[in-house]
Amino acid sequence: MLEEEGRVTSVDGVYAFVAAQPSSSCEGCSQKGACHVLGGSGEMIIKACNDVGAEVGDRVVVAISSKTFFKASAVIYLLPVAALIVGGILGKSIAPHLNLNIQAEAVSAIFGFTSLVISFIAVRLLSTKIGESKANQAVVIKVLNA
Repeated sequence: MLEEEGRVTSVDGVYAFVAAQPSSSCEGCSQKGACHVLGGSGEMIIKACNDVGAEVGDRVVVAISSKTFFKASAVIYLLPVAALIVGGILGKSIAPHLNLNIQAEAVSAIFGFTSLVISFIAVRLLSTKIGESKANQAVVIKVLNA
């Protein structure tokens, strides 16, 4: 389990939105800057199931399973790279059969970038589907100041 400490900023039904400062475990991550960019202020906002009944202002511990984290990382990072490579190879192999007056490398680039764009759409759809499953969501596991 990956755990992060933070403060509940709002509660919406069964979910709590937790603002967390990146911890020391973030220091070794090659993508640590992405959280700052997405959060806008150096804080990460985590939407988590609030099974423990945390309220606005509470300090809490939020956890997500390692399996979910790695699955999401694979979808976000590996799928677009694979799509770009496969699209490029497919374009290069199809180019001689298209009877166009452009080089095979240009067709390869067109196919590669088209498949990359399609993979971004697929990532968006898959991330939404993965996030809908309760088993894949972050969970507030403990209130630190009751």
